[in-house]
Amino acid sequence: MNGKVKTNEQRLRPLDRMNEWEVANLLTEWMTRMSPEEEYGLRHEDYVMEMPQSGERIRGREKMREFQEAYPNPPTITLRRVIVRKNLWVWEWVADYGGHVFRGAAVFELRDGRIWQDTRYYAEPFEAPGWRAQWVERMESGEPDAAPARGEQRNETNERKIQDLIDRQFTKMRAGDLVGAHEWYDAAVVLEWPQSGERVRGKENLMALREAYPADVEFEMRRAIARRDLGVSELVIRYDGRPVNAIAIFEFGDGKVVRETHYFADPFPPSEWRKQWVERMGGN
Repeated sequence: MNGKVKTNEQRLRPLDRMNEWEVANLLTEWMTRMSPEEEYGLRHEDYVMEMPQSGERIRGREKMREFQEAYPNPPTITLRRVIVRKNLWVWEWVADYGGHVFRGAAVFELRDGRIWQDTRYYAEPFEAPGWRAQWVERMESGEPDAAPARGEQRNETNERKIQDLIDRQFTKMRAGDLVGAHEWYDAAVVLEWPQSGERVRGKENLMALREAYPADVEFEMRRAIARRDLGVSELVIRYDGRPVNAIAIFEFGDGKVVRETHYFADPFPPSEWRKQWVERMGGN
C-alpha cells in the first residue's frame, strides 16, 4: 500500500524536478506497465509526438492515448540509459516486437513539468562492417556503458557554446573539412554505435576510420538541441545518395566532445491502421 502511494505521488511530481535516477525509474515503470492512462497524465495538454522516419505526427495527448489503446502488438521495452538536463530527457532503449528487435532513442522536451515534445527514432540492428574492424572494439550486450577516462573534474560547457560548436561542426562536415570537423573531439573520446555493437575509442582511431570511409557522405541538419554539457542533433545522412535518418548525442567536457552516440534509422512507410490519429509531417 505504501509503495503504491509513493509511486502515485512520484507520478504527480513535476517531471522537471526529477534527477536521472528518478527519471530512469519512472521510465522503467512506464515501459513495464505500458498504461495509456498513466502516460496521459504525464503529458502536457499541448503534447506532440513525431516519428521523422515515417513522417508522422500525433498532435494532442488525447490522440496519443487513443493510438496507444489501439496498438495491435505493444513491444517489450528495456531502458539502456537516460540523460537528464534542463527540461530535456534523452533516453536510449531496446524494443522487442515479438523477436523483431529495434534499438532507438527518444527526445522528450518538457514544459510546465510535463512531456511536451516527443521525438522517436526506431533503429534496427545491423552487422558491423569488416572494413573498419581495425579501429573498433566490440560492445557486449548488457555491459555497463563505456565512458572515457576523464581524470580530474572537467569544467562545464554551456548551452550557447555547445550550439556554436554544433553549428561549426556541421558547417565543416558539409564542406568536407575532415580535419577541422575533428577538432571538437577530446583525445580520449568514445564513440558508440549500439545497433552494430561497435565502439571507437580515441580521436586518432575515429579520424582514421572516417578517412577510410568507402562511401560519399552528405549531411542535412534537421534540428539541434543544446543543454549544459549535452548536444542532440537530428539529421539526414546520405550515403552515396541513400537517405538515412540519424540522431547523434554529444556529451561534452571542457568544450570538447568526450562521448558520442549515433543511431541510424532507415525511413519506413506509415502504417494504415493508425492514420486516424496522425497527420503527415511537412516542413517544420
